[in-house]
Amino acid sequence: MDIDDAIKAVKLIEPKLAIPMHYNTFPLIKADPLEFKKKNIYSETKVFDIGESYSF
Repeated sequence: MDIDDAIKAVKLIEPKLAIPMHYNTFPLIKADPLEFKKKNIYSETKVFDIGESYSF
């Protein structure tokens, strides 16, 4: 799933919060989470640093 596909998924699912993950884990899935955040106008987006956690 690239950034544009992820944006389509957010638009379809309508979450309150989108958290990008699994990006840049392999050469085939290079993506910039900040680009996703910029393009995602459908929900709040939180980009975490490696090792950072979040409680719901």
